[in-house]
Amino acid sequence: MSNTDRKTEYVLQTVSAITPADESFRKQARDKWNACAKPLGSLGVLESMVTDLCTLEQTLVPDLGKRVAVIFSPICARLNRLWSRTSESGSRSSSAPTTASWRKV
Repeated sequence: MSNTDRKTEYVLQTVSAITPADESFRKQARDKWNACAKPLGSLGVLESMVTDLCTLEQTLVPDLGKRVAVIFSPICARLNRLWSRTSESGSRSSSAPTTASWRKV
């Protein structure tokens, strides 16, 4: 059996193992979001993404794993450009400001 045939067989086995999602979790997740103090459907795509994730994971509290927040600051970007200009002229500080701050959530 060639490598291509093995890959095709693997894909066919994987696809045949996919079953339809249990839609009861979608309804429960939608009801949970609608019970929050906000206008119904006000979060739009985010709400549908969360209900899809709840349906796939079959839970009302989806696991998003590790999360990182990237905060971009225009002030840091300006300082970085200023640092780049001053480093060309020879007056350089010990470290350059970063353009983004990373914080584990």
